[in-house]
Amino acid sequence: MGANKRIHPLPEWFDLAKYDVFLGVKNEVIFDEIVARALIYSNVDNPMSYLGDGIRVLESGDLFVGRAIRAAMARSMKPDSHESEPFISALLDPELMRHFRPELYSDIPPLSHGVAINLINGFGLRELYISLIHTGAIQRPSEATPDQLNLHLGKMSASVTKTLSSNLIYTALNLTKATDVELIQEFAELLPTWREQMGIPEPDKSEGDKEGGSMIKRIVEYQAIAMLDLLLWSKLAKLHKGYTNPQLSEILYPDEVNADPKMPAARKKFALQFCKHDQQDRMNMWLGLIGRDGRYNRDRLVRDEFPPTE
Repeated sequence: MGANKRIHPLPEWFDLAKYDVFLGVKNEVIFDEIVARALIYSNVDNPMSYLGDGIRVLESGDLFVGRAIRAAMARSMKPDSHESEPFISALLDPELMRHFRPELYSDIPPLSHGVAINLINGFGLRELYISLIHTGAIQRPSEATPDQLNLHLGKMSASVTKTLSSNLIYTALNLTKATDVELIQEFAELLPTWREQMGIPEPDKSEGDKEGGSMIKRIVEYQAIAMLDLLLWSKLAKLHKGYTNPQLSEILYPDEVNADPKMPAARKKFALQFCKHDQQDRMNMWLGLIGRDGRYNRDRLVRDEFPPTE
C-alpha cells in the first residue's frame, strides 16, 4: 500500500457493518441522524461545539447520535436538570435552536381572526403564564412577578405569530362558539387570508416526492453517516490532515474497484448539505407527504426506498 493510502488508525468503536442498522429505521430517523452529524461538523471549530459529546455516544456503541441529542435536550428542560448534562451545549447551538429565537418587529400589522378561532397575542400568553403559575406547572422566582415585567404594549397586543416573525399560526379555538362544520369552514376562510397577510404562498409539493426517496437511498449507498462519524472523530483525535479521499474510499467502499478518486469528496459534499436550512426544509416537506403506498414518507422504513431484489 502506498504512503498516500496509509490509513490513520480507526477508532475502536467503528465497524462499517453496524451501519446497516439504518436500513431498518424510519426515514425520519435516518434524516435526523445525518442532520445532527452535519451540524456538528459544520460547527466543529466553535468553542461551544458538542463534538466530544457526540463521539462519546459512538464510543458507547450507540450509533443514534441525533436521538441522544433530542433526549438530552428534553432532559435539560426538566426542573432538576444540571449544566453538566451531556449535550447541554446543543441548547446554545444557533442552528438547532433557530426556530426558537424571536426576531421582534417594531410595526406589527394584525392578523385576521374568526368567531371561534382567535390569534394568541402577548397578553394571552401572559395570562396563560400566570394561570400555569397558579397550577404549579411553573415555579416563579420570588424576586420576580409578571406585574414587574416591562411590557411593550404594541408588541404584546399583536399576535405572537407576527411578533416572533414565525411561520407558525398561534391560535386558540373556542369549541363552545362553533360546531365542527363551522370551525372547518372558518379555517377554510382564514387560511388564504393569513397566507396573503404573511406573504407565505401555499407550498408546491408536486416535486417533493421525486427527490426525498433518492436522498434517503444515497445516504445509505454513500455510507454518508459512517463517513461523517469518521470525519468527526478525526477532528476530535486531531489526526494530521484527517482521512484523505483514497483512505476514505478504502474504508467505506472496499468493494468498489477502480472507483473515481474524487468520489469521496463528492459524497462528503452530499453529506454536508444536510446542515443547510434549505435542504432540511425540502426533506421535512417530503417526509410530511403521503407516498404512493398510502403511508407518510416519514413512516416508511429506509429499506422500503430500495427496489425489491429478484
